[in-house]
Amino acid sequence: RPYWSLICQQVSAAAAAMVRNFGSNSGSAVRPLALTLVAFLCIGRASGGLSMQRVENAKPAVETDPDLSDLGCLTRETRGCRFLQNAEQCLSSRDGSAVQTGGTNTSWYGLKVSGERCVWCGGGQCRENAETVCEPYDFILHGEGTAFQHFKAKGVYRIAGCKNGRPAALEKNGYAVQVPGYTPSISGPAHLVPWWVPKRPTADDMSCLEPEKFGCRSLKTMGECLSRKDDSNIQTLKGLKVKGEPCVWCGKGLCQEHSPTMCEPFDYIMYGKGIAFDTFFARDNFRVAGCHGGVVAGGIPKPSFDYKCLTPKADGCPKNRSPFDCLSSSDGRQIPHQDGLKIHGEPCVWCGGIPCVSGRLALCEPFDWVVNGQGQAFDDFVAKTTFRVAACTYGKPFPHSYYGPTEMNPGMIDQVKVPEKDTMTAPEREALQAVAMDKKVSRHMGLECWNKCDQEAGYCAWCGNGNACCRRGWSQDPAECPEGGNHSTAQHVCTNSVKAGVGAGVILPRPPTTLGESDNSFAQWVWLLVPLLVVLAAIPVVLLCCTRSRKRTSRAMLFQEGSGLGESGSEDEALMHVQTSDPRSQEITNDLFDTLDRNHDGIITQSDFASAFGVPVLRPVRTVSSTPYVPCSSIVMGPMRGASDTSPS
Repeated sequence: RPYWSLICQQVSAAAAAMVRNFGSNSGSAVRPLALTLVAFLCIGRASGGLSMQRVENAKPAVETDPDLSDLGCLTRETRGCRFLQNAEQCLSSRDGSAVQTGGTNTSWYGLKVSGERCVWCGGGQCRENAETVCEPYDFILHGEGTAFQHFKAKGVYRIAGCKNGRPAALEKNGYAVQVPGYTPSISGPAHLVPWWVPKRPTADDMSCLEPEKFGCRSLKTMGECLSRKDDSNIQTLKGLKVKGEPCVWCGKGLCQEHSPTMCEPFDYIMYGKGIAFDTFFARDNFRVAGCHGGVVAGGIPKPSFDYKCLTPKADGCPKNRSPFDCLSSSDGRQIPHQDGLKIHGEPCVWCGGIPCVSGRLALCEPFDWVVNGQGQAFDDFVAKTTFRVAACTYGKPFPHSYYGPTEMNPGMIDQVKVPEKDTMTAPEREALQAVAMDKKVSRHMGLECWNKCDQEAGYCAWCGNGNACCRRGWSQDPAECPEGGNHSTAQHVCTNSVKAGVGAGVILPRPPTTLGESDNSFAQWVWLLVPLLVVLAAIPVVLLCCTRSRKRTSRAMLFQEGSGLGESGSEDEALMHVQTSDPRSQEITNDLFDTLDRNHDGIITQSDFASAFGVPVLRPVRTVSSTPYVPCSSIVMGPMRGASDTSPS
């Protein structure tokens, strides 16, 4: 499975090249054949056990943990919330009517009014007997049956709040995606923070970022951008913060139309639409620099193994090329962090004899960088299910999976045995044999679970004991689904529940197979081998079709070019013309002429022809004419007169 994605990509690229090279000369048979092969490979991929992504009840992922105590960005409305008539004003204000009345009007019907956030009722009437569309929070949400009879906007109301120090719309479960009765500006700046803008990283989450004195705009790679913060001399640009802002990576494309940059400071790019530029191109695929992964909570934690026996590698884990060197070393480079991830002191990770990540050829990498760096330092961690961690067993280096020592190690020709101690008991040996893994951890960790769990989020037996089927940022998930972690925002997957504490929401690597356990590997290999056999069998057929088609095409082109007769000339005439104009045909003709013309005078006489074929020369018989002889003198030639001649008089 870990190699399947690479194999499918390579075969697909080969099929595409085949179509490009032979498609124009191979008729209509090659293109469908190549596409059929690719389709068959995709079917094999789907049937081989890899989960296909499916987004159920498509809804944007929204942050669900707003700070309800943050009122600093809201403006005090001295007349009170009920006097506001549009969404922009209502959702950026709080009730300040007590200021106007000298502090006497702080409550109404025993419900708080002064200082409360304003609530927007979706552009419609909030309650009966009042034409208000905006009311104070405590009064409108808790006054039904006391201060008024019915709260008419229960399904559409939005609450004034703050996000990154700017006004934003909230709903009861988090930041609101849509605000009824509010239309964001198309060309100008947004009055409310859009739902897709993330929270700005905190000071702790930026502690590992390196200052970039040339500014975020000078960075050209994802790893550099996502490990830096802007330290240029520009404090603000068009009223937007620049210096001190974490960098934002725009997904290998331009961030906005006025600058050829792929990295921009956070405040500038998040809120600059309509002020500094017109369009933020990377709205759906940007990433914000921060200390993700093991530096702060949220990444896959390093296992609690013994690492004391490992030898620090001064030039770093990537320099190890053999599994034995890699699995006995730790990273000794004097670099605390790289790309926002730990480097110094991290145990080395062996990636099964293949490059660990996309875009690099290293077979060995430091733990935190390679396990938690996907999407931050590189695009894809290729060895997700085959990596091994360097750690110690009884004081000696030994390969470990994420769950303990293992004797099953990809990329190792000479497999090793778990070291024993002299007084090891049978239970201890059994615990270390093959993979000493926690049986509570499910093999379905990180896989799509919505259908397997009867389309219900929360605790699910299919995900394993204590694990839950959750989608990060999904406001309808139950309490056991954590808000943080590294699980998917696009679909429900199996992850650690809130019971895991600090590790809640983290997708741990799936455990490898033990020595005595079957995981349908035969079926997986069948789905891998069958498409490859089909490809190998199809290559001669494709080449034969291409060769024949090329011959037919060349002959037809020769007819058209050699005949010079246009479309009206027949094929036989064209062929005769080609044969006579062919140099080889002309050479044969010259040899025959020389054979007949024995004296080489350039003239073939009757005797030359007869001599060449060994037959006698036939001479014509002379005949005597019977016409009587008339002497020329007897013929009298008279003058010739024309019709118009006249005789002389």
